[in-house]
Amino acid sequence: MNIPVGLIDVAPTILGLLGIDIPKEFMGMSLKPYTDGSGKIAEETKPVLSLYMIKKNKLRIAARTKEFKCIAEIINGKIACNEFYNLRENPGEVNPLSDCFERNILIKSITQFLERKRTGRSNKLI
Repeated sequence: MNIPVGLIDVAPTILGLLGIDIPKEFMGMSLKPYTDGSGKIAEETKPVLSLYMIKKNKLRIAARTKEFKCIAEIINGKIACNEFYNLRENPGEVNPLSDCFERNILIKSITQFLERKRTGRSNKLI
């Protein structure tokens, strides 16, 4: 199975391997079922988010699912989706797509992530 995972999944995976309940506040998922064959991980998972600072007041963030990737810039708190790709049809990320339902889902995930960071709250993605 090929599913997107990120560093956010490390802590839940370690807790799962140790048999410790995963707090609801954790946004990641345990990969224990994937590593030991004890269960099944849903094919459709939350987007994996990654971000980095370009310069002061300018942040780049990417949201990726198994099939889609959205790269956005956050400038002074405003989100602009610069690039959006269908990774199955365009694995080289050569031809960006225009507005579509999946793009809006990923933008919503980015917005919710930023809101949680701003307020210190932890909610589920999407």
